[in-house]
Amino acid sequence: MGPSTTYAVLVRLPVSACLGGALLLGCLAESPDPVSLEDDSAVALLVSVEADDYPQWEPPPTSADLPHRREASGAHGPWVEVYLHPALLGAFLGEDALDAWPEGVAAVCESYESEDAPDPFLIQVMRKTDAGWSWAQLDANREPLTPERPDDCIGCHGGGEDFVFSVFLPNG
Repeated sequence: MGPSTTYAVLVRLPVSACLGGALLLGCLAESPDPVSLEDDSAVALLVSVEADDYPQWEPPPTSADLPHRREASGAHGPWVEVYLHPALLGAFLGEDALDAWPEGVAAVCESYESEDAPDPFLIQVMRKTDAGWSWAQLDANREPLTPERPDDCIGCHGGGEDFVFSVFLPNG
């Protein structure tokens, strides 16, 4: 799925212009109470997106003309690959206005030490449930880095639309 030239112009310019401000404001946002990810839930969250074959998911359409692995700054590491659940992209590209992303959508961010590193050193997963977003951070050995939704993640992602930075909620 490739965005049209018109779509790229309409989305890329506002995204580029707003990204710096959104990151700054997002990191100052108040965080809601964490959704508990007890025991093996962080691993279960990763397993659930793996069962959905997340490496086949599309990157954010706002960066479709960029390489999938791209240089980054901030908490996700120096190089990232972002994958968006097909239902998240479907909702984004749909005609209906939304105040929040639908239940069941997910996003995965793999973090790499370099442009050519073969494996991620960190995998971040977020999935929308009926109770809100569930989050997990796992290291290269699939060991959870936190037992619940990390405050540092939601502190920044709170500046995104319903905690998502990669795409904006459609207004119909």
